[in-house]
Amino acid sequence: MRVLLVCVPRTGSNSFLKALSKALNIHHISIPDSFNLSKNKALIDSTVRKESIIFRISPIHNVGYNLDKFCLLFDKVILLSRLNDEEHYKSLINLYYKENILGFGTNGVYNFNDIPTPIVTQIEQVFNYEEIVVQKKQIENLGLILNQKVLYYEEIFYSDVGLKYLQSTFDTFDSEKYKLYLNQTTKLSITRDKSFI
Repeated sequence: MRVLLVCVPRTGSNSFLKALSKALNIHHISIPDSFNLSKNKALIDSTVRKESIIFRISPIHNVGYNLDKFCLLFDKVILLSRLNDEEHYKSLINLYYKENILGFGTNGVYNFNDIPTPIVTQIEQVFNYEEIVVQKKQIENLGLILNQKVLYYEEIFYSDVGLKYLQSTFDTFDSEKYKLYLNQTTKLSITRDKSFI
């Protein structure tokens, strides 16, 4: 089975992708932000030929196809976004702060108020949340085109809506593995394997 996951940044997609991969027993590939089609076209070509893969992209990635046409090359498509704009914005500011100012990743719990106000102001001058809003609209529009539900971060991590949706979408879905690997208290220690390009 070929599954395409289309998501915006800071939607819990790393944890979700790994949990989904374990629940379906399918390998996954995640395209990095630095993906360049002219240098990596073979990756796209080989991915769409695989019989079994979960492939994660952002709506802004150029994969050589219109996004709605690219979706048709997969057996299942999952669209992932985030409902709470304020929390999404704070998460993105935290990401920028940790990666570009402190120089390390964002694993673990954070408190937005721990970021000094002058630093937040500085980040807001270079960070463009409107780009994320455009990506979120692309996901919503893609849901309309495909006549498909958009899953949200809040439904995956704070309710059972996401789990019920996945159980109804996939014939073979190991709910226990999914819950284990998605569990916030265990995900960092359990899912250390990486499948990045």
